[in-house]
Amino acid sequence: MHSVALQNGGPIDPTTVFIAMIEIIIFPILTFFLGWFINKIRKQLKFRTFRKVFGQIAENPENIIFSLPLWKVKEASRDDTRFEKIGFDATTEAFYGPDDTVAFDDLDATAHVASILAEFFPTPVNFTLDNDRSLEITGKTVIMIGSPLVNLRARSVLELVKQPHLDFIDQKETADHPARTGILDKRKGLLYDSSGDWQYSMILRVPNYRTSGAYFFLVFGAHAAGTLAAGIYLKNNWEDFKDADPAAGVVIEMPRSDIAHYRVVAKYGFPQKGDEIESSKGQPLGMPQFNPKDNKNTARRSV
Repeated sequence: MHSVALQNGGPIDPTTVFIAMIEIIIFPILTFFLGWFINKIRKQLKFRTFRKVFGQIAENPENIIFSLPLWKVKEASRDDTRFEKIGFDATTEAFYGPDDTVAFDDLDATAHVASILAEFFPTPVNFTLDNDRSLEITGKTVIMIGSPLVNLRARSVLELVKQPHLDFIDQKETADHPARTGILDKRKGLLYDSSGDWQYSMILRVPNYRTSGAYFFLVFGAHAAGTLAAGIYLKNNWEDFKDADPAAGVVIEMPRSDIAHYRVVAKYGFPQKGDEIESSKGQPLGMPQFNPKDNKNTARRSV
């Protein structure tokens, strides 16, 4: 092999040139494609997990729909004002306003759960209102925001899909007891009953009774902020459902004024020892220690 001579007459070993070319040009290209390939494999594996959680039907974003509860405001004389707008300077203006509305916390919860889909699909989220009679649920995974008492779609689903672990109690809402929804552990007769200070939220997954490989998700709290907390919890912990039973649920508890300080108080249908667990996942280290039995609003009910 002949050596290459520099302009100043010094020889260069061709092997050295070849190695330099690998280090400068070829190695970065190989590193780039290796990283791309690894990321692609990771995304494919995560997408497989996504379909385990949200159903095999979730391969197509068209098959995932959000259902939000519509609120109908009482009609009144146009001379009466039903809504108030607060400006940046704290000034207020009164309006008759719209007849229909959606709660902000419900929209916020939807945004958090929808961010899971955004990782896999570039298309906008499909959503509908709970009173939409034309909604076709065959071949769909439907994520229902709001409790069965306020989301008519969730109510109709639970009337047809009986839960082995849980039931939902419709209670009178008063100033002393500001919560319409109670979550009942049917086996233990334990009622998770929210109050003005404490609240319970839940994420529940059940099979779509019309389509194999599709699910219904209920994401709700007894109060609006609790629904938002449930949406945040699902966003941060959705992969936990990959090994759960088709019907699985999580109950979380938190102060009503501080949804960041939530904790899991019960899991159903997950591969855990025992039904009630304590978990620090997603919770600040300064989380106050309390048990469901310590909450005076948690009561024993006969079933």
